[in-house]
Amino acid sequence: METKSKVKNEGLANLLKETDELIKEIKAGDAYMVVNGKKIDFSEWVTLKEYAKRHNLESINVVTNWIRRGIIPAEDVREYSFLNNLRMIRDKEYKK
Repeated sequence: METKSKVKNEGLANLLKETDELIKEIKAGDAYMVVNGKKIDFSEWVTLKEYAKRHNLESINVVTNWIRRGIIPAEDVREYSFLNNLRMIRDKEYKK
């Protein structure tokens, strides 16, 4: 019986530690979202529109074409169906 209680207490302690870390991150002003237990850092991932704007591209069609042609690799593209099929890409330079 004592072992089960110890395991529960350790689980609670871990949960409290994670919660404290999350509160610190929120207070620090970090822009992110947690989806299915994975953290999306908005300083690293941007919408196609924001990417086109940041990298002075004519339109999001350029970005969409790069995705289709594989210039932007599949691992750098994420689509969120629960956010109206929002697509985000890793914010880095793909073509010079």
